[in-house]
Amino acid sequence: MRDQTPLILAFSLLLAASPGWAGPCEDPTLDTDSGPALEAAAWLVTIPYSAVKGVVALVGGVASIPIYILSLGNEPVTRAVWLPAVSGTFILTPAHLTGKQPIRFLPKCPEG
Repeated sequence: MRDQTPLILAFSLLLAASPGWAGPCEDPTLDTDSGPALEAAAWLVTIPYSAVKGVVALVGGVASIPIYILSLGNEPVTRAVWLPAVSGTFILTPAHLTGKQPIRFLPKCPEG
């Protein structure tokens, strides 16, 4: 197995240089009065949705490392990849299924 030291070092630098990057980029969770069928449906839909969203977050997080390095530490450029990938809706609720709350797969995050 190859030496992973450069990758670990780059990832550590990225995390150390980015306090507060995973800021709030999603709506607050709504408490809805829903029946057990809608809650079960939300969990069933959440399983594949969260798997796909998790892969997108992982790829976006890993991709932001070389972007940060190649942009010579330009945080706004790196945030343009990082925030949409790791922010958003990870767990679907009955409010998402009924349309009371939007599903934000790749949200447009406010800057700052």
